[in-house]
Amino acid sequence: MLTSGNHYINSSDVICTKDASITINSGARLYIQSGSHLYACDEMWQGIDAKNGSRIYFQSSSIIEDAETAIDIEYGALYSISSAMFNKNYTHIYKHMLSSGTPVFTGDYVISNSKFLCQTTASIGLPTPVYATLAAPHTGQRTNMAIQALGVPKMLVGNTFAANGNTIDNTDWGIFDWTVKRVQVMHNTLRNIGNGGVYAVYGSGLGGETIDINNNVFNKMPYPIFCYDNRPTVRTHIKNNSIDFAGMVSPPQAMTGITYQEITAASGYDPINPSNSEYNYVDITDNAILNALCGIQLVNLTGDQTAPTAKLYVGENNITHSKIPNDGQAGIKTANVRKGVFKANTITHPSGHVNWWETGMRLSNGYGNALTCNNTHHVRRGIFLDGWQTPDTRLIQNTMEANQIGLFLNWSVIGAQGASGDPRDNQWAGTSWNGSNPNTHVEGTDGTLSRFYVKSSAPYNPQYNNWANPGSALGITTTSGSWGGGCIYTSGASFKTDGALDVGTQDLSALLQLQEPESDRERSLQYLAQYNLYDRLVSDVELTTANSEFENFVLERTSDNMGKLHQLVTGFRSARTNGADLENGMSLLQTVQPENSVEQTLKDVFSILYGNAADLSSMDGDGEKRLREIAELCPLDYGFGVYTARAALLKLDTLPKNYVSDCEQAPSPTEISEKRGIEESNILFAVYPNPNSGAFTLSYHLDEFEVGIVNVYDLVGKKVIAQSLNYNTSKTEIVLTNLNSGVYILQVDVSGENKFSERISILKQ
Repeated sequence: MLTSGNHYINSSDVICTKDASITINSGARLYIQSGSHLYACDEMWQGIDAKNGSRIYFQSSSIIEDAETAIDIEYGALYSISSAMFNKNYTHIYKHMLSSGTPVFTGDYVISNSKFLCQTTASIGLPTPVYATLAAPHTGQRTNMAIQALGVPKMLVGNTFAANGNTIDNTDWGIFDWTVKRVQVMHNTLRNIGNGGVYAVYGSGLGGETIDINNNVFNKMPYPIFCYDNRPTVRTHIKNNSIDFAGMVSPPQAMTGITYQEITAASGYDPINPSNSEYNYVDITDNAILNALCGIQLVNLTGDQTAPTAKLYVGENNITHSKIPNDGQAGIKTANVRKGVFKANTITHPSGHVNWWETGMRLSNGYGNALTCNNTHHVRRGIFLDGWQTPDTRLIQNTMEANQIGLFLNWSVIGAQGASGDPRDNQWAGTSWNGSNPNTHVEGTDGTLSRFYVKSSAPYNPQYNNWANPGSALGITTTSGSWGGGCIYTSGASFKTDGALDVGTQDLSALLQLQEPESDRERSLQYLAQYNLYDRLVSDVELTTANSEFENFVLERTSDNMGKLHQLVTGFRSARTNGADLENGMSLLQTVQPENSVEQTLKDVFSILYGNAADLSSMDGDGEKRLREIAELCPLDYGFGVYTARAALLKLDTLPKNYVSDCEQAPSPTEISEKRGIEESNILFAVYPNPNSGAFTLSYHLDEFEVGIVNVYDLVGKKVIAQSLNYNTSKTEIVLTNLNSGVYILQVDVSGENKFSERISILKQ
């Protein structure tokens, strides 16, 4: 029992008898370092107990083995665990609340660059031994817990930098957090886990504030990330994780990449000014989930339909399916989820697999969700809306390709009378049977279901005897529904409806076949412009007004300029006939100060369009010349405005022009301003000079325990530099002399949260 002063175990082997223990009382410090090794010869020893007010430093390739609880940390103790190893302990680390009294130390202390194992050493005492799997001696099974936390305010496992993450291998549970107020799990590797990798539960006790589970690698475990939370004030970020189930043989209920259950909205939620109120926020972004039975499962992320809304964003996740047979599973599966945004997720079944995924995206008993720019490939049902509670649901620009069924509606309502559902611009390509189940009720006013592109070109597959040969498949079928006016184009697919079918007179076949998109991004831009702008510039189709709360949520994730330009797009049709709306649009246009080529191009286009709103066919020669110049640009570099110009020129040209793109192949971009919302922060940043010739200074302020990193991206989302920040200094120089002239995006993350984002311009002579 250590009562005061400093105590050291340096370069030592400590052999512990059964029930031996080390207790560190308040005021005492214990240093275990320089490759020290604490272990038992026969039966397990008790371990180290760090009391409130004590300090423990476990580091420098030291090892603790064979303990009931290797380190028991009472809240109020200060600890530093780095470059250490835990092996064959029943519980490696247990951090828990105080039974009584006031905590002495309350910092956010780090567990980093350490290993948590249940294996045998080939040579005991070596700092870097060789391992083979071994059952823990305590239970005859492997280690129960790697890291367990109960009722403490903070828990940080890992680090902002990948080199400082932890390794957890061959344990029953990885990181188990119960009622921990702030959880950060970053840059760790977890593999061969019997149950949950990161298991975060907030059922009682302290209220949750922030959960960050970012940049981790998970391999071979049933539930890599599992969150259960019924609190009103939680912000959850699950980003950039890599999850792979390869090599597992598991029952269908397991092998789910990310599970989130039970979250309700806070009272007093203000959707217009969220910072004025407490609210839930769940952001699941940029995760790669491979060989899964179910990629992402979300259950009960809502209150009742009259309660405030819990914000949910599921975007840009890449999910592939396991070879294991399954029934009823999906890439993204939800139940009772309300007003979530599901954007740009890719769900596919790898080629050569025998067992198809049941569904790409399945939303059951949801309400008001938005599905935009998602891609599903080689699944039985691309998007499946199931249950009665789906009014206000929006499906926009989704691509369902080579699926057995593109859109499957089971007793669902899209855009019910009086609601603002707006399913449009969806593409089904290469699918033999696309459409909806005959039990579907599709209801709505003019424009509710319109502008669908349906193409049937997939070969007959004898595995499913209900497939039809190309050219005879059903495109979309409904019962007792009505279709709004608009442009509907089919190729090798037919329509069947028992309700009224009012198809617009404009045929988009030539327009849609102008150019084969070269990337997912280009395809999204093309269809957004060619459908939306075609309707506003050429046809007389009225679009349904979008739900204001949804639009506010979308606009929060874009730059100020793009928000204004979005309003100009949606307001152009009324500006053609309403002088007041035209004047308001022109005034708004003058406030746009472009910060990159994408925004500048779109402003140029709308300056021309609003200047000729009354009659596009009689625009002056200079305006037409400029539109034609923009129409020839590469949309990957200049964005949405290129397709806007092309759509506007349809009013002048007898036949659509076949634009030949000289764009280079590019990956889908990291749309930083959309997917990385800046967190609340008092940290001050400044970039100067801007513009610059390739070198600039970033000034900043970090607190002692904060870790910062600065990333710079080009406009197609490629990271061109990453540089760490030191809290001991207030500025750093960033040199980009190897880059070409252009606009780049600088982003600063502090302890895993985005705190600052700025566009920088490089101008070279």
